[in-house]
Amino acid sequence: MLKDVAALMKEYPALKLEVQGHVSPSGNAGTDHAVSTAQARSVAQTLMHSGVSSDRVTFRGYGSDFPVAPNDSPIGRARNQRIDLVLMQ
Repeated sequence: MLKDVAALMKEYPALKLEVQGHVSPSGNAGTDHAVSTAQARSVAQTLMHSGVSSDRVTFRGYGSDFPVAPNDSPIGRARNQRIDLVLMQ
């Protein structure tokens, strides 16, 4: 999937992305933010290694601050462990 994103970014050089990392809560907000930041950084680096300029890709870890599902089940926690790619202006 990231190869497709990189190809799209090469085709449209005005596009900029923020790679957003999210996790389900571990009980430690500091750890959650560190893990989500590391995951987002890894995805951003993969895009840059695929030829996308570093000035077009930023990354940020949001920890468990923005869940998309309840964390009371394995399915909900799995949905909250995610990377979002957000187009920036």
